[in-house]
Amino acid sequence: MMQRVKRVGGEDTALLEQITQLESLCIPNPWSYEMFELEASRRGGVVLAAVDENDIVSGFLTAQQILDTADINNVAVHPDCRRQGIGSLLLQEFLSQLQDAEQIFLEVRASNAPAIGLYEKHGFCRIGIRKGYYTNPAEDAVIMQYGGTTC
Repeated sequence: MMQRVKRVGGEDTALLEQITQLESLCIPNPWSYEMFELEASRRGGVVLAAVDENDIVSGFLTAQQILDTADINNVAVHPDCRRQGIGSLLLQEFLSQLQDAEQIFLEVRASNAPAIGLYEKHGFCRIGIRKGYYTNPAEDAVIMQYGGTTC
């Protein structure tokens, strides 16, 4: 099924509802609809959705850019759609839309080898560990960076 990436605005109710449902399916401590709506509406906020021809969401990415730095908050792909390039599609689109960001940071569960591999494939490198960053279950986060002089 052909996927494309759409930038989601705060007024995109149907997409935001699907993203909220997908978040609840994929993430132990999910964001609320209102949190996604705020991220999609605020200056520097980014919400991207991978959708099919019927605007059914199969994955999403949220991020925030402040001046020359961006932080990826969340990337999720529906379990039935994983290993189909959707995560790569979302990352590529996000990287192509950035303006003036010299560095991008993210945290990922230390046990999430597929996600770490995806980020490394797209040029991110590991720069540190945040002890006890995640709950439900408790776990360390790997801090990753794209750009800058550390990589």
